[in-house]
Amino acid sequence: LPIADTRKYDSENEDYDSDDYAKTLALGTMILRKSKEKAMVDASYNRYAWNDPQDLPDWFVDDENKNYRPQLPIPPDLL
Repeated sequence: LPIADTRKYDSENEDYDSDDYAKTLALGTMILRKSKEKAMVDASYNRYAWNDPQDLPDWFVDDENKNYRPQLPIPPDLL
């Protein structure tokens, strides 16, 4: 079978900056405690979690994807 997905999935082809790296480390630190992990998973569910947009302008869908999820409460001292 031919390979359908030709994208590379290794660490040399990722586009992360220092802010993304800091947020990833902060989230990893928070997940170490079960109570915070459960709170983060619970906060990720909302009534719009499966609201699939159809027949909407591309600019609106892009804006919704960027801003419509609740922000994760990462303490500033972890960043």
